[in-house]
Amino acid sequence: MVFRRKAKSLGTLEVRPCKGRDLKVVQKIGKQDPFLQIEIGNKRQRTKADRNGGQKPTWNERLSFDVTEGVHRVIVKCFDQNLREHAFIGEGEIDFGPALTYYQLDKWFELNDRGVPAGEVYLEFTFFPE
Repeated sequence: MVFRRKAKSLGTLEVRPCKGRDLKVVQKIGKQDPFLQIEIGNKRQRTKADRNGGQKPTWNERLSFDVTEGVHRVIVKCFDQNLREHAFIGEGEIDFGPALTYYQLDKWFELNDRGVPAGEVYLEFTFFPE
């Protein structure tokens, strides 16, 4: 029998996706409806789509994640919401370690699509220790 030690909870990380700029255009007709999918550890959440947000969407939502030892990266993916299949815009991997030390981190983060710049998103991280 194998026992796995449960990872120690460090606290709650609040992620606030604020806005995007210069997002890659993936919709040919009309304006795209961007949303973000945010993944920390094995937990994934998403924002609502900014209808007709185009290349400069705003979200202003708050997403909360439990943070455990050894987890200090967030994967952010941006999509254009469609009725059938969402179109991939870009993604980025962010080290939120400084937020665990200083309790806050906010700045523009670059998104890429296979190494090609695909825009930026402004995220605010606030850490609430246990």
